[in-house]
Amino acid sequence: MSTKLLGQAGRFLVAGIANTVMTLAIYQLLLLVLPPRPAYAVTWALGMIFVAAVYPSRVFGVGRPTSAMRIGVILVYIAGFASGLALIQPVARLVGAHGAIFPVLVFTTLFNFVAMRAVIGLIGPRGAMIQSAPRK
Repeated sequence: MSTKLLGQAGRFLVAGIANTVMTLAIYQLLLLVLPPRPAYAVTWALGMIFVAAVYPSRVFGVGRPTSAMRIGVILVYIAGFASGLALIQPVARLVGAHGAIFPVLVFTTLFNFVAMRAVIGLIGPRGAMIQSAPRK
């Protein structure tokens, strides 16, 4: 495993812990007034703001993130949200509403790291998709 990958994984873990603590607190508080799916949706919407602001530059080390990078990260985060939204209700039936967030967070965290890293890697330093070398 490369040093760059380890650094990104470490920063993703630290940022993810901050985001997860926020997510868990907000989700648990919202369960006092909302069912699991809307509570989950509101929590992820707030988390998206954090991810767009922090992940490109602080986690993946992009000096000055472009709009394309931020949009790419948000799109991955939305895909992670959609997968979690699909999972939260069936998991809640198995383990209860308060415990359901934990296995769903594990899945979405792994998905988000792999997919965000891929998206950031595909977007060039000027915000354009990196083109493959021209054919000879």
